[in-house]
Amino acid sequence: MTLISHVQKKSKAVCLVSSMHHCESIDESTGKPEIIAYYNSTKGGVDEIDKKCSIYTCSRRTRRWPMVIFYRMLDISTVNAHVLYQADGANMIERGNFIKILARNTVLLHMKRRVYNTHIPRDIRINAYFGL
Repeated sequence: MTLISHVQKKSKAVCLVSSMHHCESIDESTGKPEIIAYYNSTKGGVDEIDKKCSIYTCSRRTRRWPMVIFYRMLDISTVNAHVLYQADGANMIERGNFIKILARNTVLLHMKRRVYNTHIPRDIRINAYFGL
């Protein structure tokens, strides 16, 4: 894995992580690291996933960088899950509805377990069971 930080403009730093490039070689024609030259030549897919992530995003404003990375990974994983779902030949669902179904199915088992947890007050368990 290679992690590289490149500053082309004074106020704009670019950080890239690559498992394909293992050395920090510089492209002589552009003067940029080889990782950035490769990224620029193949960034069409990155732009497409950025576009899809921006339509339905879970990200929130935060100053905590681990949360920014977590939100981004969650957005990309929902796009990937939707692409795989459609590639499987299943019925076509709009991505927003797919995310709702995915979220509901992800937490459903946990919600069912909480109904039988005796450490949670009874009125909360009853409300949760009946969907109140």
